[in-house]
Amino acid sequence: MIHILTNLVISDNSGGIRGYCIRLLKPSMRIGATAGDVVKIVVSKTLSRVSVKKIKRVEKSKIYDALCVRVVKSYKRWGNIFISSRHNACIIINNYKLPMATRLFGPIFRDIRSNSSFLKVIYLSEVSL
Repeated sequence: MIHILTNLVISDNSGGIRGYCIRLLKPSMRIGATAGDVVKIVVSKTLSRVSVKKIKRVEKSKIYDALCVRVVKSYKRWGNIFISSRHNACIIINNYKLPMATRLFGPIFRDIRSNSSFLKVIYLSEVSL
């Protein structure tokens, strides 16, 4: 579960490395955000190399929308299977629900496949858990 002020790893090549959640959006208001929910984040750490400035699309201490792709809290799927991850991860998306990056790192949870509004994220992902 991702709550307010939860640290998140940004797992794409948009230029951000770490961030934290500042707002949970509509479907996840009460319990907390899980895989497939959209949250508002603030980027707290970015790439700082001079040679990578052309790739860098996000800035430090700016607010962005993010899609949660992995969560630490294990939850139950059909067939008594519990699934979890090592860290909370998200990818930064724009207003049209498209990723700002061109590559996604690490697997994404299969629950995102059921939501048809994130098709570009599914195509860019390496593996789905």
